[in-house]
Amino acid sequence: MKNINWNDVDEQDSGTGGNSTLPNGAYVCTVTEVIDHDDYTNSKGESSAYIEVVFDIAEGEHKGFYKDFADNRKFLHTVKLWYEKLPHQFKHFYRTLERENNFEWNMNDTSTFVGKKFGCLIRKECYVWNDECKDKTDVCKFLSLDEARSFTGEVEDKVSEEYKQLKAQENSTSGDADWNDDSEVPF
Repeated sequence: MKNINWNDVDEQDSGTGGNSTLPNGAYVCTVTEVIDHDDYTNSKGESSAYIEVVFDIAEGEHKGFYKDFADNRKFLHTVKLWYEKLPHQFKHFYRTLERENNFEWNMNDTSTFVGKKFGCLIRKECYVWNDECKDKTDVCKFLSLDEARSFTGEVEDKVSEEYKQLKAQENSTSGDADWNDDSEVPF
């Protein structure tokens, strides 16, 4: 083992950042950063402006869940809101922030969203990236703060067909033998 000065290394509890997804359910969240991609152009050359809303859990047993995540892992706790393609979705989000935080957005500066709370349903999204099965947090619905605090229902994972197929393929080629089948044993 290489000689490392462990006194200079910060310890990280795997429960506060080592795991990329929260349990499915309702949460009260706080906006921690907003990144505006007003000049984004998709692969077809079409303009598709959106904002990334980076958030953390504001209340409950998972409060601060993402606080120790590195900057390159923001995508694990980000909501993309496509304000050109899906303006109704973006409007629902900013109106939720206005109602729940008793403020009025100036219709221009999304940085004023930072520090504002919102409720949401979160589920695990299972997908394939570079031929590997991955998972991340998926905000599937915005809620009022009261709705989030009082939610008692179930939230199902979002699992892509490609993910299901790759998992089935991995399981069929994993080499797990049926050790109870001794029909081919020659003695």
